[in-house]
Amino acid sequence: MRILEKQHPDVDVYPVGVLAELCHAWRYLAARKFSAAVGPPTWSWRISRAGASLQHIRQAVVRHVRAGNWRALKNTFNGHLAEPLDLASAHAQGWNGRCGTGWTRAGAMRSLCRRGWRG
Repeated sequence: MRILEKQHPDVDVYPVGVLAELCHAWRYLAARKFSAAVGPPTWSWRISRAGASLQHIRQAVVRHVRAGNWRALKNTFNGHLAEPLDLASAHAQGWNGRCGTGWTRAGAMRSLCRRGWRG
């Protein structure tokens, strides 16, 4: 992860869809930083927030399945997106405007490079 940031500092790679919601749920459970004024979050608060994130995943998947929107359902499992930070210069270099996708950060970067981005 850190190697990608050193090699390509002008690209933003971030989790999306189900992976982003799972990351949010994990952050709620594993939170160690907290506001000194408020104090540490209780376990019941952590579990309720993580449960809300998981509930959001379930609702999105069920909504797409009921609607028969299979492309949207497939897109909820993208994993990571990679896109250049400076879109104007990327278009000037010949980038076709499509983000890179992949289950890993490195996979998303490879996908972005296959789609014409030269950083």
